[in-house]
Amino acid sequence: MEKVIKFIPVIYGLLLFLGFLNYTFYYNFFSLNISSYLTTGELLLSFLQLTIPILIISSILIAVMLIPIFGEIILPRTVNEEEEKEGKPVFINKYIKQFVQEARNREFRRVSDYVLQIASLIHIVFVLVEHLFLLGFPYFVYNEVTSGEPYFLNAKLTVAVGVVWFIFFIATLDALGKRRGVDYNRVQVFFVIIFFISSIYISNKDSATSLLQGKSITSVDIYLTNDTISTNSNFVYIGQTDKYIFFRNLKDSTNSIYNLNNVLKLKFKE
Repeated sequence: MEKVIKFIPVIYGLLLFLGFLNYTFYYNFFSLNISSYLTTGELLLSFLQLTIPILIISSILIAVMLIPIFGEIILPRTVNEEEEKEGKPVFINKYIKQFVQEARNREFRRVSDYVLQIASLIHIVFVLVEHLFLLGFPYFVYNEVTSGEPYFLNAKLTVAVGVVWFIFFIATLDALGKRRGVDYNRVQVFFVIIFFISSIYISNKDSATSLLQGKSITSVDIYLTNDTISTNSNFVYIGQTDKYIFFRNLKDSTNSIYNLNNVLKLKFKE
């Protein structure tokens, strides 16, 4: 319990950091320094917008970690089975060496010899695809983050594939850790943070890009003392804080910022 209490400030600091990044990533696409418009309360509670993504990813990771435990309880492995699992190769080069050695040892006089060798080949192809996925997806995400071009995949699908990648990644690290007798928990935590930050950026880039392309799904009417302003295909609603509301003129690439103290009424329509 004491260890948990000690980690609370660290966890809250991390959540605060992620919440601030969420604001910053989104508004930077509109050249807005959002920190100038946020109140202290908004900064302290900025992570609340990420509550659902945090719960979803946390649940998935917890499930991934608990599945092997429940598997051991329901179907406990024998010592021989555990040793055999830990003795299996982790990387593709070892699988290929094993495949070649098996081919040399088999006499190929029976049909079963060919079937087993073909099954081993299929297994190698599967492992190769898994390795390409493990190595290629981070590079794909890097390109998605740094490229100014539209996404090959949309944000939700990219994050979903990322979760699948993470399951494979954790399983690979677990197998490698058992083989080498090394604890890779810190590496896993590091990649969880990197993956989550990347997901925040990709989601915000997707939302901002849609607005910059004029694909707004929210129309807003602003009632001022002597004027009424409405959004349209060129003048789009970006977002708001406790004290300000932000709009973007797509034609001129300029932003309009209104202090909510000067606004009599806001009317939103999806």
